[in-house]
Amino acid sequence: MTLHLSRRTPRRILAAALGLSLAVGLAACSSDNNSDNSDSVTSSASIGSTDSTTAPEGYYPHTQETHYGDVSIKEQPERVVALTITAADQLISLGITPIAVATLGGDKSKALENSPWLAGKIEDKIHPELLKDGKADPEAIAKMNPDLIIGEKYTFPDKETWDKVNLIAPAILPTYPDSSARSIDWRDSLRSTAEPLGLTDKSAAIISDIEDKYRSSGLPEGKFTYNYMVFTNDEFSYGNG
Repeated sequence: MTLHLSRRTPRRILAAALGLSLAVGLAACSSDNNSDNSDSVTSSASIGSTDSTTAPEGYYPHTQETHYGDVSIKEQPERVVALTITAADQLISLGITPIAVATLGGDKSKALENSPWLAGKIEDKIHPELLKDGKADPEAIAKMNPDLIIGEKYTFPDKETWDKVNLIAPAILPTYPDSSARSIDWRDSLRSTAEPLGLTDKSAAIISDIEDKYRSSGLPEGKFTYNYMVFTNDEFSYGNG
């Protein structure tokens, strides 16, 4: 499912709405409340064709296309920074625990309110200072000594920011067919996160599992449209898709 959100949508809501977080939430609807809203991420991580969290032999050096240009990953990343909660969700689904997770705003207690299934998994990894004015802060990120950085378009709103972060370590964000788009299909986002880690097979298995759960849930097939309105931070925001 592709989301199209208004320019007024707060980045915190945008981050929560993007990618696997939404997909896992939909998949959870196919079973009882206890089934996979709290542990959907860990269950997804175990369904891949292999339980390995490392790339196949000979995978590196690997070149990956991103929205701002190609990056080269020379060896298996071991210190991965997630610049969004969605990226952290995806990494954990793939069996990778990020060393640090960025979140908008300084209140750590609210960081997971849109992703309750991550409770107990990343609270001690959250570092709001990794984002400054809503975008990646190269100086704060460098202090984490990462060897891979996973972000999104809103964390890299321009190539200049991405270039600075990419000098620290390979900075990954998906490619956007439409340069004006602010979000992409959750499957493309997950594949983009898995690729630098050499876990594309595992991402394919996760995607297949979520799609199977959706089909077996009895929910109708096809595309859906929706509208929403939210009041937060003393302002209204809205979106549609």
